[in-house]
This record gives sequence, C-alpha cells and structure tokens, in this order.
Amino acid sequence: MEMYFLQRREKLNADRNNFYKNSFADFVSCKKPDRNPDYISSSGSKYWYENDGVIRESDHFGKVSSCEWTLNNADFYSDNTSAVGFCSLNAFYDVDLLMFMMLIY
Repeated sequence: MEMYFLQRREKLNADRNNFYKNSFADFVSCKKPDRNPDYISSSGSKYWYENDGVIRESDHFGKVSSCEWTLNNADFYSDNTSAVGFCSLNAFYDVDLLMFMMLIY
C-alpha cells in the first residue's frame, strides 16, 4: 500500500490590487522595464504593472510576506544582487485555498 499526496491550487482572480495577498506564483526571468516602477514595497522590491501581469525586481523570491513566490521554480535570496521576473495575472493561485488529497493504492 502506498500513499500519494496531490496538491491542487485554486486560481486567484488576480488583478493589480490583490495579486500580493496570500498568493502563490512562479515568476519567470525577464528584462527590467526601462521606466520607473509603479510601486516600491517597504522591503525595496519594485513592481511594474503590465496589461496582463506584473514584473517584480527583488533580492528575495520564496516566502514573501503572506505569499509564496518563486523565480523559475526556485527560491532566490541575495544580499547583493536582485533578480527580475514576470508573472501573468492568470498564473496567481490562492494559498488559502490549497487542497490536499490522499490516494491509497
């Protein structure tokens, strides 16, 4: 008998006003925009809003406040450099609605 755990994430109906609230997302490396950021967080992360998503420049990806944001499917932490990534608004998931299922064979 084996047990398997499957995790299902519920999509978040994300927009620029809520994508940062209790969400999971995987950002993909991209080029930094050639304009001033639309928002700078208290930790210094910079955000640029695009029509279909958000670009984030930060020295940390992983557990971010109430969110779990990865960069290229991995955590990223640095004391002296930052990384830039893009995530489509339809690729944010609600971490409060994670569902787990256990299958026994």
